[in-house]
Amino acid sequence: MKTLKILTFAVLIFVTISCSKEEVTATINPPPTSGDGFVWTINGATTSKNTTAANYNLQGTAMNLFAIPNGTVFEINLTGSTPGTYNLGGGNALYYNFSATENLTNPTSGSVTITSFANNKASGTFTATGTGVGVTSISGTFTNIGL
Repeated sequence: MKTLKILTFAVLIFVTISCSKEEVTATINPPPTSGDGFVWTINGATTSKNTTAANYNLQGTAMNLFAIPNGTVFEINLTGSTPGTYNLGGGNALYYNFSATENLTNPTSGSVTITSFANNKASGTFTATGTGVGVTSISGTFTNIGL
C-alpha cells in the first residue's frame, strides 16, 4: 500500500511538472464610473432613480438609446445622432416603464438633447410630459451610454 501511495504521488508530480501552462487572455471592461447611465426623476420629485445598464445603437443617422435592467425600460428613439435638441414627435420618441404603477407611455411634449457623442459614447438630457400610470412628467440625464 505504501508503494502504491509513493507511485501515485510520483505520477502526480510528473504530470504537474510536465504539463505546459496555457495562457488565457480576457478583456475585462471596467464597471461604469459614478454617474454613467440614466438618472431620472418623475413628477418633479427630488429623489432620483438610476441605472447603469444602458446602450445605444445606430440605424443610419438615427440613434436609439436603451436601458432595460430589472424591469425598467427606457427607450429613446431619435432621428439623428449629432449633438443638438430633438423635440418629441415627428419620429423622435421616449418611452419609460419602471413598474406596473409607474410608466409614461404617451409623452405629449418634451425633448432630448444630445450634449456629446464622442468615442462611441452618448451623453445628454431629456424631459417629457404626458400620460401614463402614475407619471405625468419625467426628466433626467444619460451619461456615457456606449454600444
